[in-house]
Amino acid sequence: MKDIVGGYRILDKLSQGHFGAVFTARHKESSRTYALRLVECDTLTGAKEAVGHFNKLKKLDDYCTVLSYVDAFTDIQDLNVYVCVVTPFEDGPTLNDYVLQHRGVSDEELGGLLCDLSEGLAFLHKNNITHGGLTPSNVLLWTDDFLLTRAKIADFGMARVCEHLEEWTYGGNVYKYFFKRQLGAEYFLPPECWRGAKVELLERVDVFSLGAVICATLLHTSVNVQNRRILACFVLSGEGHLPLWHDGAADVLQLPETPINSLLRKMLKADPKQRPDANEVLHVISKAFGKSTTKAPRRYFRTRRVCYGFFGVVAAAFALGIGAWNAGMFEL
Repeated sequence: MKDIVGGYRILDKLSQGHFGAVFTARHKESSRTYALRLVECDTLTGAKEAVGHFNKLKKLDDYCTVLSYVDAFTDIQDLNVYVCVVTPFEDGPTLNDYVLQHRGVSDEELGGLLCDLSEGLAFLHKNNITHGGLTPSNVLLWTDDFLLTRAKIADFGMARVCEHLEEWTYGGNVYKYFFKRQLGAEYFLPPECWRGAKVELLERVDVFSLGAVICATLLHTSVNVQNRRILACFVLSGEGHLPLWHDGAADVLQLPETPINSLLRKMLKADPKQRPDANEVLHVISKAFGKSTTKAPRRYFRTRRVCYGFFGVVAAAFALGIGAWNAGMFEL
């Protein structure tokens, strides 16, 4: 592994996944620390096409519930071709690790996380971007200035990039390639992704995946995949753990009657045309947790710092006023 890749100095290795190794890296000019992922590609042509796709995605406005792309470029090491993808560095856990470690999430955390996830997905779809492979492992958690646990959707668009990474196209169905790359993806993708034909209604694939992520979070059930514990939603049968894409599997989930669970049943429908869109999901979830969907988009900024700055100015002005008033009294 080279010490410097495309103007970034490699610091530490964070993880090794099916989509390649992820490192912390410091940009040589700005000295800022980022996360840099190296994804191996079969051909230089395919790598350049994938980089072009990421460069389109990085034009997306910064948004507090999605992890933006900063940079993308190709690199060749030991005759291997890589797509290098740079994102902001987040040192918090994934939703997968957090739920397994804490054996679930608190009721207070749940509302915020579900609102963030549904808001992030609606934002992507509004900008004509599909995720294609949403799982608890690519949802990153962070703590805001009010000490609330928040969520960001990462790796959006990665599944679509898969079609540029290998010369074998899997009959035009990029999700079959994605299954091989993404650990545990079979538990979060809908039935149409397992068919031979090209997948249509890509936004409804994301809705199914979000429903499966929410179910797994609520039930905090998990399976072992390649010696790693993976948060997953499934149905037990004589055949073992059946993912929700199996015929009728999602229909037998034991969920009590609540507005959220009624929504989940719709999100997990086998027929993609019967699933709600991301805006409807956001509306129901926001209403269930008392949040308005008519607010302006929540950009990422340090809210408490802004509040403190405002109150600081008020306090300073007040102090000057008191000082001036005292000076006037002494003159009298």
